[in-house]
Amino acid sequence: MESRRSDILSFVAFLLVFIVGLAVNGLLGLSGFESVYRESLIRQYNVQGEFIKTRIESSLSLGKKLYLIPDQIESLFYEALDRSDGISHLYVADETGKVLYSTRPVLAQNRLPFECFPPDDESVSGTIPYTVTFWDSEYISIPLYNSGSTEGCVVIEFPKQTVTSYTVKMMRKIITLGLTLLGICSIFYLLFYLLLKRFSWSETFITVALLLVSQLAFTWKTYNMYNNDLSLIFNKNMNVMAKSVAEDLQKPLEYMDGYGELSRVPQYLQDRIVGNPQCSDIYITDSTYAVLTSNSATSDILAAGERLDKNDTDLTFFALSSSSNSDYLVFRLNRPMINEILRDMALDSATIIIVALLFSFILKDFFFLMQNRKSISKPVSKMDSFDEANALRLIKVSTFFFMFAAFETLSFIPLFIKEVFQKAPGIFAGMDTNTVISLPVSSYMLGIMIAMFITIFALKNLTIRKRYVLMSALFIVGSVLTILSSDMLILIIARFVAGFGFGGVLLSTSSLVIAYTSNRTRSQGFGTNAAASASASIASISVGGVISSKFGYHAGIIVSIVFASFFLLFSLFCITDQDSVEKENGAEVVPASKRLTARQFFRVFFSRHILSYILCINIPFQLIYIGLFQFLLPLYMSDTLMLSQGNIGRILCIFSIVSLAASSVSKFSDRFKNDKLLIATGAICVGVIMIIFNYWMAGGFIIFLALMFAMGIDNVFIDAIEEVYIESGHVKDVDEENILQSYKTIEKVISVAIPTVTSAIIIRMAFSGSMLVIGAYSLIGAVLFIILGKNGRHPKVRKGEQK
Repeated sequence: MESRRSDILSFVAFLLVFIVGLAVNGLLGLSGFESVYRESLIRQYNVQGEFIKTRIESSLSLGKKLYLIPDQIESLFYEALDRSDGISHLYVADETGKVLYSTRPVLAQNRLPFECFPPDDESVSGTIPYTVTFWDSEYISIPLYNSGSTEGCVVIEFPKQTVTSYTVKMMRKIITLGLTLLGICSIFYLLFYLLLKRFSWSETFITVALLLVSQLAFTWKTYNMYNNDLSLIFNKNMNVMAKSVAEDLQKPLEYMDGYGELSRVPQYLQDRIVGNPQCSDIYITDSTYAVLTSNSATSDILAAGERLDKNDTDLTFFALSSSSNSDYLVFRLNRPMINEILRDMALDSATIIIVALLFSFILKDFFFLMQNRKSISKPVSKMDSFDEANALRLIKVSTFFFMFAAFETLSFIPLFIKEVFQKAPGIFAGMDTNTVISLPVSSYMLGIMIAMFITIFALKNLTIRKRYVLMSALFIVGSVLTILSSDMLILIIARFVAGFGFGGVLLSTSSLVIAYTSNRTRSQGFGTNAAASASASIASISVGGVISSKFGYHAGIIVSIVFASFFLLFSLFCITDQDSVEKENGAEVVPASKRLTARQFFRVFFSRHILSYILCINIPFQLIYIGLFQFLLPLYMSDTLMLSQGNIGRILCIFSIVSLAASSVSKFSDRFKNDKLLIATGAICVGVIMIIFNYWMAGGFIIFLALMFAMGIDNVFIDAIEEVYIESGHVKDVDEENILQSYKTIEKVISVAIPTVTSAIIIRMAFSGSMLVIGAYSLIGAVLFIILGKNGRHPKVRKGEQK
């Protein structure tokens, strides 16, 4: 019966991950497609707007007044509506927004109900139309100029339903595909399970294999679907653009002999390419398709005489007739642009596939825990190997849920802070941008630090469950306030509250590991905790980047709130009070960790074992992990490398992928028993790469990826060994839990200043110079640590106490 129940739960876990994975994958692709389709429509309708604008400006340049050419404008309106399907109304307004001419007579002589010119503080390129969404319509506003001054604007209205209806058609196709795959995979799951259930590895193999195959099949089918539709949309735009350009060229050609006399043709065609990036090249050819003149958005220009392939589906041909020739106007759609869009969609899908696989294992552990809750309600002293494995699952699941919530905003929170500052600088106006952006990051660290002090000195008597529930609730409150922040001051307070909640949970995590593990499984418990944290960061950093890129920063923060809520509920219903369990079962009660005194806290601070670690290893690590990884690298990749939030998240994941080895490294350290040397090795590795990065900037993106990998190596040694190294210090009259929590509190005291210090180094020495300084510190600190530090697990050291 129990076996059947376990099989059902495993199947339910598989279905949940399958459905959520396909849903997220489909939504991300659909969102990307919808934005591309909307932009394509805007550019298509903008061609008609430019057609009207050019002719009105020609009249204005001859001295006519905008309000005195009704017949001409009505004729232009009729031509534009006849050329392009989907436009609902056209307007011409003066510089005040008052409607002078409209296909909707009811608005004549009234002001447009929205601002038809971009705000002064909004930079709008002349190649990108200014668009306003109002009620159920989209409005494209194109300014009218005369002798350099603004005379008014042409406004094009089209219904949002145009985009929505097309998107719904795509959604139906995606849902049909997803349901088909769901049915097929469910059948195969049951079939493979019946055939392979006698093998212990069958469930894992079936889950991984079907998730991979189904997600890849879904991605491949949607990739082809989007490729076909995008090509059709781009080609339609080429047709609309071709008609407009042909009309501009046709009349002059009727009176000219060839194109040599039209000296402005090359520049005119180049301007039309710049105005529509979905077109990469424009050619004029003779009747045999030999190129007469070509214009390209890139430097890849075809030489005169080269022939075009009439069967090339990326080319749109439009006949031109001059006084002596029958030629063609040819447009090439921007295939590299389509490939880039599809590549981003494929990367998003790959991200979801990886995350789905991680979640499948976490959900499997979660359901196993739910099925065997009694095993984690036993005293640790009475746990057998099965119970100990479940206790490790408890640590893994709880850590994964909360760390997912905490790390999910990591790839974009500095960019969100920058956006809030630019919109409402408030009392911080005039200060250096990086310095101001560092303030919410520092307030987050300050909240962590204060929460740790309060937890270690005042909340020690609370159970782990109560601490988890209280602090995760504060994290949720801080995250909600972050979304609602309208200026920097409120944002600083919001990040402080979120940091306070995070700090309380983080400090209590060491208590959880100690409470649910024995001396035999303690190192494995910390390794499991570190591996779960690394898994969560891989999933959350990449997902956070993708979600914020597709749906905005607020959506990314909402996902963080959802997972923090999962963690709160998990803590409330799944974590027990081990002291009470020990008493109820009549086991020997392990003395609870005493409340720490100030004297004991400072004794920890002056322990040579811990002090040498903080000065030589921890401070440079925090400069790398907090100052660079969490604060400056997202800004650097966005501003300098021009990467999207999704790609920023994927690159930062390199750091976390390496950290997955934490559990294996912790097991190796148990055998090697030289924590000092292993920790120093990671610091040396990252220090060397950072110094190379400064002197070999020509390495470009490759050396940058090597830097991320080296940072991950440093982090994996810290994650896997730090707690065991600190715990082995044996500070007089201070138990293991208080040693760890005192150290973490001291660490967070230092971390408060790290973003500001890093920002100051960047301002003084620029990005590459700061890499040299921090890398040198990490390298020299590691060497000093080897000399000054003590290996607590060495037999000679364990006989005495660290003073």
